[in-house]
Amino acid sequence: MLGMLLSVAISANGAYTEVECSTDAVFGTNTCDQCFNGWELKKGDNISFLDDIWNNDTTNKKIMYKEEQKLPELQALNGANIAKKPNDDTFWEYTPEFDALKNAEFDGYVLPAWEKVSWIKSSMWAAYRVEEAPQEGQNAGLMVYEVMSHNILASGEISMSEKAHKECVLYKAWVWVTETPVLEEQPKVEETPVPQEEMTKVKTGPEMYFVVLMLSFVLGMAFTRRQTIMAFIRK
Repeated sequence: MLGMLLSVAISANGAYTEVECSTDAVFGTNTCDQCFNGWELKKGDNISFLDDIWNNDTTNKKIMYKEEQKLPELQALNGANIAKKPNDDTFWEYTPEFDALKNAEFDGYVLPAWEKVSWIKSSMWAAYRVEEAPQEGQNAGLMVYEVMSHNILASGEISMSEKAHKECVLYKAWVWVTETPVLEEQPKVEETPVPQEEMTKVKTGPEMYFVVLMLSFVLGMAFTRRQTIMAFIRK
């Protein structure tokens, strides 16, 4: 019961995202006139607090008769198992807003031009329960709402040439999304540029100092020897 209470109240042409009926073949198979994407379903989900909107987007008044209506139904697709509880006509009920449209003159429910009303809803505690869902991403169910209404002409006559307006809501099986771990960006190590003058310096160190010292000693000895030889010649 708690799961059903946590479900979100949805209107067929209110909270769902309307899409082109060409986006999925199942819409064409069911001759849908207006199409919507529902949410994703998984095993154990409850679908409840459903309703549908009757929208008069014409310049004429429209009239609806209860005896002409076909109750909405959720079709299970691709091997899904969706249980309807209670599985009888008490699942759906007409709303007080719709009943308030009762018109004695026409003996029906009259909706003025450019107005809309929530006309049918699932009863309290009624729900569809997903016992089994198909593979991820596949179509899981199609809810079909039919609204049969007629135009009231300016003459007061009722046109009986209209066909039922069929609204379809497609539910897909839940797709589990695995989050990709975000790698932390490593801090960049800035290289310290070597000044040009440092790069052109001759390498120095203890070994170079020793070479210089030895070279000075050899030159000194050579100079001393030369002085001795010159002194001997003068004698």
